[in-house]
Amino acid sequence: DDYIHITSGLGEANPSNILIVPLKTNENTLGVIELASFEIFDDLSVEFVEKVSESIAITLFTVNNNLQTKNLLKESRELTQQMREKEEEMRQNMEELETTQEEMSRSDKETKRVLLDAKNQKEMMDALINNTDDFIIALDKDYKITIYNDIAKNWYQEKTYNRLTIGANLLSIMPLEQRESFKENYSRALLGERFITEEKIDGEIYEFRYNPIQDEQGKAAGVSIFRRNITERKQTEQANRMAIVELQESEDQVRQTLKQLQDSQDDVRRKLFALEQYDKAILESNFVKVELSLDGFIINANPTFCNLLQYEIQEIVGKAHRSFLDEETANSPEYLNFWRNLRVGIAQTGEHKRLDKYGQTVWFWATYSPVKNKEGKV
Repeated sequence: DDYIHITSGLGEANPSNILIVPLKTNENTLGVIELASFEIFDDLSVEFVEKVSESIAITLFTVNNNLQTKNLLKESRELTQQMREKEEEMRQNMEELETTQEEMSRSDKETKRVLLDAKNQKEMMDALINNTDDFIIALDKDYKITIYNDIAKNWYQEKTYNRLTIGANLLSIMPLEQRESFKENYSRALLGERFITEEKIDGEIYEFRYNPIQDEQGKAAGVSIFRRNITERKQTEQANRMAIVELQESEDQVRQTLKQLQDSQDDVRRKLFALEQYDKAILESNFVKVELSLDGFIINANPTFCNLLQYEIQEIVGKAHRSFLDEETANSPEYLNFWRNLRVGIAQTGEHKRLDKYGQTVWFWATYSPVKNKEGKV
C-alpha cells in the first residue's frame, strides 16, 4: 500500500496495478520502465510498452557504444601522446646518462653523482612501466629477460606459477602452445621490424606490439614487447559493425520499398491517364454513357445521354432508372430479371426503349456492364 502513490489536483490514491518492463537489447538490461495504474494493464498495453522499451534500449545501447568508442579513442590518443613524451624523455635521459658515464673517470664525486642519477633514472623507468595497464617485457638476443613490469610479473605468476627474474629465459616459462608463434614474431622484430599482432588467450583478445632494441652500433640487441587487452574494444567494434550492417540493410529495404511504391504510383498514373483518355473519348463521341448504383439510381451520365433525353445533368443524378421507362416496362418481369442479372454480374445487351423528359420515346442499342471490385463483387 505504501509502495507508490498517484497524485493529482483532485487528490491521491494507491494504484491497483504496477507494470515493470526491462529495457533490454541483445540480452543486455540497460534500465527499467515502471508504470502505475488504477486499472489492469491489458495485453495490448503490455505489448505496446514492451515494444517501446526495445526502442529505448536500442537507443541507449547505441549512445553508450558511441560514448565508449569516443572515450576509447580519446584515451588511445592520450596514451600515444604520453608514450611519445616518455620516449623523448627517456631518450634525453639516456643521452645524459652517456655523458655522465664519460665523465666517471674524472672524479669519485662525479662517479657518485652519476650513480645517483642512474638510480633515479631506473626509478623513473620502473615508475613509467608500472604506471600502465599494459604488459611490458624486454628480452636480449637469447630470450633472456632484461626488463619487465608488475603487470607481466603478476600475469606469469598467475598463469604459469613462475616468477619473472632478470636474466631468466622467457621460453623456459612460457606455455608450450605459445612458443612457436612467439619465436617467429621475436625473430621478425630482432631483424628490425616493428609490427602489431592480435592473439586470443583464455577467451580474451590481446594486442602485441613488437619493437626491436638496438645497441650503440645500431645492431640488434633485443626486443621489447607491449601487450594490451583489447577484448572490450573489439566487442565494441564488432557491435558497431553489426549496427552499421543492420542500418545499411534497413536503408536498402527502405530504398527497395520506395522504388516499389514509385513503380506502383507510376502504374496508377498510367492507368488513371488511360481512364481519363477513355472517358474523354466517350465524352466527345456520340455514345451514350450512364453510371448506375445497384439499387437502380443514376450516379452520373455524359452530355450525349442528357441531350437525347432533354435533361440537365443535375436533374438526372439521383433519379431512378425506372423513371425513364413507361409503367408497363418498369413493372415487367423482363425488367426485374434485367436488374437481377446485373446484380449477380451478368452483362445485358440489346435494344431498350426509354422516355425523354417530355414523354417521347427514344430507342437505344445498349450494353450494361457490371463493375466489380477486387473480390469480384458487383
